[in-house]
Amino acid sequence: MGGAISHVSVFGDRQYEITVHVLKDQKQGNWWLSLGPENLIVRYWPGELFTNLEYTENVQWVGEIVDSHSFGRDRETEMGSGHFPVEGFGKACYFRNLEIVGSNNFQPVQSLKTNVDSNYYDVNYLDTDDAWGVHFFYGGPGFSYTHLSLGN
Repeated sequence: MGGAISHVSVFGDRQYEITVHVLKDQKQGNWWLSLGPENLIVRYWPGELFTNLEYTENVQWVGEIVDSHSFGRDRETEMGSGHFPVEGFGKACYFRNLEIVGSNNFQPVQSLKTNVDSNYYDVNYLDTDDAWGVHFFYGGPGFSYTHLSLGN
C-alpha cells in the first residue's frame, strides 16, 4: 500500500490492467487484499475489526481525486488520462469484470448504479459483454484554466 504501480497505460497506446481481490477468510474471519493474477497479498485486516459484517448489500468501485486550490477553484486535477469515458478503451479509465463472491463463487454484479458529483468528470456505464463482463469507463479533465476568459 502506498507503493507505485509499474507499467502504466499510455493514452492511445499500450494498456495495462491490474486484478484486485478483496476476500474474507471464512475460517478465521480475516479480510485480505490481493493484486495481480498471482494474487499477491498486499493488505490484511483482522476479523475483529468487522465483528458485525457478515455480508454487504453495497460494493463500490470508485474513481476519486483530491485537489485543493486557492481562488475558489477546485478539481483542477485530471482523473485517469483526463479524458471523458465516452472516448472508450485506450483513452479513458475503466473497471471491468466486476464480480462479487456469493455462495463461495465469483458472480457478476447484477445491478450497477452510477453517481457523479461534478461537471468535470463522468462515468459511462456499459452493461455486460462476453469479453469484459460488467464494466464501465470513467474519468475527465477536471477544471482547466483554458476555460477562463480574462482581460479587457
